[in-house]
Amino acid sequence: SKAGGMLVGRLSEQASRHCKEMNAQATANTLWALAKLRHTPTEWEAKQLIKNAEHKAGGYNPQNIANLMWAMSKLSILPPPELRDKVNARILATSHDFSAQAIANTLQAYSVMGIIPSDTALEALCDRAVLTSGSFGAMGVCMMIRSLDVLQVLGSKPHHRIWSELARQAQTSYNDMHLLGVGQTLIALGRSPTKPKDMLVESLCERAAELRGDMDGLNIATLLKGLVSVGFVSPPEELMEAVSERGVVVEWQVEDARVALQALGSMGVDSPQLMDLLQTKVEGT
Repeated sequence: SKAGGMLVGRLSEQASRHCKEMNAQATANTLWALAKLRHTPTEWEAKQLIKNAEHKAGGYNPQNIANLMWAMSKLSILPPPELRDKVNARILATSHDFSAQAIANTLQAYSVMGIIPSDTALEALCDRAVLTSGSFGAMGVCMMIRSLDVLQVLGSKPHHRIWSELARQAQTSYNDMHLLGVGQTLIALGRSPTKPKDMLVESLCERAAELRGDMDGLNIATLLKGLVSVGFVSPPEELMEAVSERGVVVEWQVEDARVALQALGSMGVDSPQLMDLLQTKVEGT
């Protein structure tokens, strides 16, 4: 409501004026709350809050770090170099206390902002992730794989141990993955420093076929791109039947149609009705 928005705006202003009085936890939680409320601070407010975040960084624990970085990613505020350096230092100092969820949220925030932790901070988080990997669950595994893929594309060093461990966890949790997560996982695994086992790829294909009712243009395009990424040129017949069946009835965005058409062509899949529909969509732009 308008009144609610005015209240949040007033609270944001007051928090910015009095942020020097906040401790490390309150500093991180304030930015987290603003992000949850989808309230973007004014330029002046953001400057005060970020400056205070730098001053209080020495007291951050893992949850504070995860909340802070998540909030900045949601508010589209890039942390300045001084804050990044201090966060990297706190990650190194507290990595042994990070939970699986805090690791996943922190790395996802970095990937969304398009920035990379220091090599030592990322290594510390990856080492901790290996030790806590059994706690990730399907969503956490998908988040980790996607985030590490983005960070790797941005130039981070590959960490073979965590990729191998995440692939192992994906094998145990694939039955709980949503369809978009399956496709994104396949894309990332195809670009990972360790080749995924055929058994894992087959399991993910099986899960995708089970979720045929959730297939839309984006999900299908992502899935097909993932199959090409892992080099799976002969996907299971059941999966391709589901793709062909759903692909001709769902709505397609032009870019998704282009990706799907290219992937189908790369795999040599025989689905003339779907490919004709996609070609028409692409050529209609």
